[in-house]
Amino acid sequence: RAALMAMLSGVIGDDFEGEGLSVRQADEDFVVEAPTSSAHKPEYKVGIKPVDSGLVIDHIASGAPVEEIWNRIDKIRRVLGLNLRSSHGVYHTSSGAFKGIISVPDLESFGEKELKRLGAVSPGCTLNLVQDHRVARKYRLGMPPRIYKFDDIACRNENCVSHPSHEEHVEASFVRKGGTDTFVCRWCEKEHDYPEIWRV
Repeated sequence: RAALMAMLSGVIGDDFEGEGLSVRQADEDFVVEAPTSSAHKPEYKVGIKPVDSGLVIDHIASGAPVEEIWNRIDKIRRVLGLNLRSSHGVYHTSSGAFKGIISVPDLESFGEKELKRLGAVSPGCTLNLVQDHRVARKYRLGMPPRIYKFDDIACRNENCVSHPSHEEHVEASFVRKGGTDTFVCRWCEKEHDYPEIWRV
């Protein structure tokens, strides 16, 4: 702790010339708006009630085992606070694999911040914003270049200053390593597989 305090006060470490973890600018756009068709809203699977207006999160953990898809649906609902009237489930895709769907009627707003949170929680999913029985906007969400500002993430390294057991109130922050699903802690540089950073 003495060395950390000295670094924070500028007594040591001011001669550091290396580079910290950085995010490649090209990876910033992990939320991509997709074209929509002028056709009526798609017919959803048995058990999913089509929404007249609201949102549909589709392709959740597509191709993963059923238990993992249910866990991802639960994680999305908790992190985004989707404790609303809705329906959700696990269904077959046209290729025979499984995917998750969450359908939330009457949700009036879903901003850029929520889109990025959804991308961080469930990369690879699609968000359809439905208005007047039609898909008004559609977004495809990729793996984000960094994940931070979530109460639900933590570094697994017990010696890291951001580990919850230290009660240092240092926010966990992770940077994606290249084009992989590996995330590196900003503070201790421990590598984590994507699911390991989540505490939910």
